[in-house]
Amino acid sequence: MRIIYLSKTCSTKEFDRLFEFSKIKPQQQDQKFHQMMMDGLSENQVEVIALSSRPINRSNTKKLFFKRTKDSEDGVIYYHLGFTNIKFIRQLTLCIHAIFLLFKLLRRDKKETYLMVDPLNFSLSYAALFVSKFKKVPLIALVTDLPSELEGSSNRFKKATTYLLKKYHQYIFLSEYANQEINTSNKPYLVIEGMVYPDMLEVYPDDETFTILYAGGLNKTSGIDILLEAFDKLKLKHAKLNICGAGELTEFVKSYREKNNDIIYLGTLPNREVLILESKAKLLMNPRRSSDKQTMYAFPSKIMEYLLSETPVLSTRLLGIPKEYESYLTFVEEESVHGFMKAILSFYEMDNEKRMNLGKKGRAFVLSHKTNQMQAKKVIEFIERG
Repeated sequence: MRIIYLSKTCSTKEFDRLFEFSKIKPQQQDQKFHQMMMDGLSENQVEVIALSSRPINRSNTKKLFFKRTKDSEDGVIYYHLGFTNIKFIRQLTLCIHAIFLLFKLLRRDKKETYLMVDPLNFSLSYAALFVSKFKKVPLIALVTDLPSELEGSSNRFKKATTYLLKKYHQYIFLSEYANQEINTSNKPYLVIEGMVYPDMLEVYPDDETFTILYAGGLNKTSGIDILLEAFDKLKLKHAKLNICGAGELTEFVKSYREKNNDIIYLGTLPNREVLILESKAKLLMNPRRSSDKQTMYAFPSKIMEYLLSETPVLSTRLLGIPKEYESYLTFVEEESVHGFMKAILSFYEMDNEKRMNLGKKGRAFVLSHKTNQMQAKKVIEFIERG
């Protein structure tokens, strides 16, 4: 089996280079998710060829022309597509380049081939649909978010992307709710919440202080404002709150840092550094507001990473979190400042051994059931069933 995988995910070497020179850092969550899937497929003896649009635009570099480059990593062949870095022209040149390369790859080798696509990438989605129609290649959408729920995207983009999405042959969703919203024709679908690399994280000794960590976006739906107020009001001794990430509330976070020395803002860090911080912390936070409609359609990617770290996780009850996770997460009973204060205090006062056992239980769960190789095997069996 061969899978041609279309997304903005690039090789690790290329992503690290982009992360270093970019003014606005590319999102690490998308890169990690799709790369884990590709590596998992490769480990299951699938030939994987990645066509990458790369997370590059005018906001993070003024360079105009990018040539196609080729890379190989962990059994995956990466084609970083060429394009002209001007708004709209970028999308057009990426689409044309992807179409020509797909025809070339499909003409050269007649082996059983499938196209797996990140359908939120409009240019690559259109290219895959166009080529699939002529070459009769099965088309699978890996849907990490619904187009209609993307913040900052125009209504025209949302409608056009959704229109293309409904034309796919099979779907992989992160939530049953996403299937109900998109898959109105009852085409074959699979739900996988996420995955972890089994060797992604070494477990580190906890910090001596009671360290709480939040890693993720700093926006209005993240719940970071409630978390900050709760921690500030608790006035815990020998405790600190570390915050990693960026977004529209960055300055708000910095304002709390100015008045409370136990609140530490670390900015956007490479994922490998965040993983170490997660392992050393005493408690990991997912305070995202459950009222945010988008939480129905996607499993929070940070939850998998949190569980792997062997650190307990305190979360709001999001509809996108399946019931099987309830034994491995602790939920805030009341989604308010008082509710967070009460929940954090219970961990602060908890017996150290009990707290550590909660973390070990979560790590054992994801390593036993949610590694990228296991999740990729489910995907392969699903694709083969058609």
